[in-house]
This record gives sequence, C-alpha cells and structure tokens, in this order.
Amino acid sequence: MEGTWIGSFAGAVALVVLLYLPGFLALAGSRLPKPNVAACAPLVSVAIYELLAIILGKLGILCSWWLLFGGALLVAAAVLVCTRVFARRSGSRGQSSAVRGVSTDWLSLGAYLACGVLFAGVFFVKNLDGPSAFLQLYDNVFHLAVLQSFAETGFWSTLSVDNYGALDAVGPFNSTSQFYPAGWHLLGAMIVDCLGLTTTQAANVVNGTLIAIVFPASMFMLMTTLFPESKTVVRFGALAVMGFAPFPWKFLIWGPLFPNLASMAIAPAVASLFILATRLGVSWRDRVAPATAFLVGCFSIAIMQPNAVFTMGVFLAPYCVGMAYHGAKKHGWGGKRALLAACGCALGVLLVWVLAFVLPPLQDVIWYERSAACSKVQAVANVAFLSLSNFSAQLVFAVAVGGGALLLLFKRKKLWLLASYALMAVIYCFGISSEGFLQHFLAGFWYSDAPRVAANMVFCVVPLAAVFLAWLVSKLQSVARRAYSKMSSRAIAVSLVCLVFVMGVFSPGFRLIGFGDVGSAFTEVTDIARAQYTLRNGVLDQEECDFVKKAMTLIGEDEVVINSPHDGSVFAASTQGLDALYRSINGYRAGSEKSESSLIRGKLNEIATNDDVRKAVREFDVKYVLQLDHGEADAASPHIFTYDANHWRGINAITDETPGFEVVLSEGDMRLYRIVDDAE
Repeated sequence: MEGTWIGSFAGAVALVVLLYLPGFLALAGSRLPKPNVAACAPLVSVAIYELLAIILGKLGILCSWWLLFGGALLVAAAVLVCTRVFARRSGSRGQSSAVRGVSTDWLSLGAYLACGVLFAGVFFVKNLDGPSAFLQLYDNVFHLAVLQSFAETGFWSTLSVDNYGALDAVGPFNSTSQFYPAGWHLLGAMIVDCLGLTTTQAANVVNGTLIAIVFPASMFMLMTTLFPESKTVVRFGALAVMGFAPFPWKFLIWGPLFPNLASMAIAPAVASLFILATRLGVSWRDRVAPATAFLVGCFSIAIMQPNAVFTMGVFLAPYCVGMAYHGAKKHGWGGKRALLAACGCALGVLLVWVLAFVLPPLQDVIWYERSAACSKVQAVANVAFLSLSNFSAQLVFAVAVGGGALLLLFKRKKLWLLASYALMAVIYCFGISSEGFLQHFLAGFWYSDAPRVAANMVFCVVPLAAVFLAWLVSKLQSVARRAYSKMSSRAIAVSLVCLVFVMGVFSPGFRLIGFGDVGSAFTEVTDIARAQYTLRNGVLDQEECDFVKKAMTLIGEDEVVINSPHDGSVFAASTQGLDALYRSINGYRAGSEKSESSLIRGKLNEIATNDDVRKAVREFDVKYVLQLDHGEADAASPHIFTYDANHWRGINAITDETPGFEVVLSEGDMRLYRIVDDAE
C-alpha cells in the first residue's frame, strides 16, 4: 500500500481508530453526551500516546503502533472503571448538570464531518500530485526529517527529538536530541509503522484526517457548548467551519505549520471543556470530568504546538471576566463589587500574560523579528473584509460574521464572544502593522506571525457566521411561509442560505469584463496547493529523485553520503531514504557543530592536499559525495532560500577534475563522486 491512494485511505481509517477509540473509551463514563465524547476523544488519545512514548523512551524500549495503541486501550479502560466507581460512590444519577440541555446529536456531528470530508477532499486531497506529494518549504525540512527519524529509530518521545535517526552518532552536530513538541510526528510515525506508508504519504494522511475529521468535530464541540439552546445555529456552524481560509487551509500551504495545525485542530474542544467546567450553578462533581479532560487537552496541545494554549487564553479571557462578574452577582454582591471582581479577574489574566511573556524558554519565540507588513488602516480593513493571510477578501463570510456580531450585540447575548473577537482583531492589527515592544507583547507568542495570529480568529468567526445564517433562515422562512407550508418554507430558506453561502465562500475567482479580476480565497488555496504539492516546482525534482535512487544502488547499504542540503538532497534524505550526512539547513555554528564537519563543508575539495580534511572524512567514515546542482554553487534559484554558498564551498567546488574524487555517476548537472584516499 506504500505510495497508493488505497494505502492513504487505509491510513486515514487506521488513524481515525487510533485517535478516537482510546479517547472515547476513557471519556465514556464522564456523562458528557456521546457525540461530545467522540469530539473530545483525540485530545485524550494523543496525551496517552505521548506519555507512553516518553516512558518507553526512558526505559530504552522501542515504540510501535500496536504497543502504544494496546497500552492506550488499557489506560483508557482503567480510566473508565475508575470513573464508574466514582459515579457510584458519589451517588450521581442522570445527565450532568454541566451539559444538561445542550443541543447536540449525532446528526449535527455528522453534518460537521460531512462538510469536513467534502471540502478536505476538494481543496486538499484533489490537489495533491499523488498520495506521497509533499511541500518543499522551509519548515518541512525539519518535519519530514523528524518523521523519518521516528520511523527509523522507534524512539518517539517528545523529550528527545532529533532529525538524524539512525545516523545520530555520525551526524555533524555535537548533539541533535532535544525537546520538541512532536505530537504530530508521533501520529505520522504510528501510521508509517502500522501500514508501511512513506513518510510523505503518512504526513498527508495525518493532515487530511486533521482537517476532515478532527477539526470539524472539535468545532462541533465548541458550537454545542456556546449555543446549547439553538440546534439551528449549531448546524449552520457545519457550513462555516471549513470556509475560513486562514485556518486550516493556510497552514497546509505555507510554512508548512503542521504541528500548529494539529494543536489548533483540537483546541476548540479543549476550550469547550473549560467552559463546561466553569459554568455557574454546577456542582463540583459535575466539574471533575470536564476539568480533568481540559488539563489533559492542554497537555496534548503543549506536545503538538504550545502557542494554541495562548490562543485559547485570548479566546477565554473575556469569558472568565464575564463569569467573575456574574458569579459575584449570583453570590449577592452589588453592582460595584461585581464590577470590581470582573476587573480583578481581568488584572489576573493580564498578570498571567506578563508572566508568560518573561518566561526564559519563550524568549526566542516572543522576540522573533518581524517587519511591519502594512499600515494600521490596512490591517483594520483586512479584518473587516477577512482579507487575511494574503488571501483575497472573503466578502460573503465577512458579511455573515459582521451580521452575527450585530445580532449578539443588539440582543445582548454572548457579549464575551464579541470581546474575544475584538481582542483577537487587535492582536492581529498591531502584530501585522507595528514593530517593537507592542508587537511582541501582543503577538509574540505566535512568532508575531500574521498567518498564525489570523488563524486564531476561527474560534470566533465560525460561531458569529452561524448565528447570522440561522437568523437569516428564520427571516426567509417567515417570508416563504406566506406561499408554502411550514415544512416547505423552511426547506426553501435553508437551501437558499446554504447555496448563497457556499457559492459566495467557496466559488472560484473570475474575470468581470470591463472591471477586472474578482479574487477568491479558495481559488488561491487550490492554485498554491497544486503548485507546491508536486516535484515539478521544487528544489528536488523528479529527475533528481531518479538520480538519487540510482546513486543509492551504487553506493551500497548504510553508506553515508556527503551532500549540500540546500540543493534538495535534504528532502531526498527524508523522502527517498538517502543516508545524507547533512539533514539540516541551519544550525552550523561553533559550539553546536563538530569541527570535522566544519572542515568538510569548507574545504572538502582540498582533500588531496589537506591532511586535516582527510582526517575529518575518515572520522565520519564517508566515501561518497552527492551534488544535485553541479556547477550552480553560486546560483540562488535551485536552492532553498536560506542557502549561503560560502557555507558549502568545499562540497560545491568539487568538479570532475578535482584531485581525490572520481565520478561514479553523472547525469546533466548531477554527480555522485567516490572519495579516493590514497592512504587507505
């Protein structure tokens, strides 16, 4: 099934089972409605898998999919038993008051999943140039290398992540193992181990499942928590959930931000659990399950990409302030004292933000330099028209969001949701249009990065759009009822609203004769995905892949090859199985890099006359050199954009006439040389 669409489909089915079965079993005794239990299952499963991977790593035991899956089922069964025992001893009966009356059913969840599968198929799967297609972008150098390393070694712990796998001992760095939030990579490794898929195929399976199943289900959980009184609003959320271009679509085609995609996919469900655990009028017994699941969910987010925790913080901060006010009023406090309680809560939230802002481990992220990309007026316009993340304006979606905001404002309902959206918009505007302290203080937890900050708005724009669409249906239904029966008028109203919204949000762009082009965010998603998920436009093309495969048959098994990674060979290492010495495109500096590696990069071409170079080559026990862009050492275009020719002069300066090397394979601008050591 390696490299086939059947294999990818089987991988998606397997991943759904891996993500949902243990978590569903663990939460089955929580007395949450079963559709909500299903929506929250992945955050529990991921946490169990990662904890088991950490424990196995400490014990020196290799991970496998069946070991983690079996262990997770045992842990989940134990949790279920403990939950049942607790329920009996506490004398609990019936449905928890924390979720009583929540508008939730399997049909609503099915609507979210149907929309997720449909649009993921149209705008992601359909645009892949084969099941193993991959992006040759900056972040994917590391993501694919780590996934390949996990698959090679069987060590999947987030505490000891490296991108060299079985070559760790002979790599160019003094140490490559470190903490990295590798939850996304763990899921990919499980699929590779389970079905023998390629690393790139497994990556596509994980991403496809996240956007088609996990994220829609997670948003379903959020919508049922926010609007327990309106099944119509909940169901219209299914229509809007995949329509916001900055998330999940931008994360698939820029960066790429796969770990961020995973953490943001489960974050809505985690935020929902916090709301359920802190509602007024709920006994402490009814808070235990959602509160515990919330903490587990925060752990899952932290081992995928921690900045989604701050996304939840921004989303929930106004809710907490509102709850402090209403809680004080409920306990008999007067208006002024209740207002003081709300202000105290707001100051507490700000204090937590400041403490996180000064934490030493976060400083590199917070102070990542970004230049202002536009004026503040333009930033506000971007928010108003949803022209975010360099996509065309999403006018129909923007009208729905604005309409939903006005409805909540006039009805004075869910005002904290409006405050959350306003707060996210402020962070976005200052993050993209300013520089200096304020930019980093507000947007620094997301690298002050406009696409990541814009993606946060999905928490608010989907609910607001759903509110407006539900209201619009009710108005159209009342008009249509004059001519049709109640059932027919509702069907007409729902169909009309759905048609207009889908056509307005997902339709392709076109040229309006006499006026110009009318852009479409999803046309841009499609065009970018098609251009990037292919070997035709990357630094590693099909011809080079074929050359690498031929070279691998000539050099023998387990032979390490010296390479210049920016020429595409860094991707050949993670996708073709090439044992490349250099599997990273950065980090080559004194202190972290071995001195022998520095000599090889700078002076390998002098091997015939330089004893130090010969000693360095012998130290690494390498016999071959690979060049995929022979003769183009100073050209920028065939290389990854961070390329600096001066760092790789010793490798790229080798020619067919360089003493100490003999040509083994030569095709066009590609070479495989064998190192000739006369002292051997």
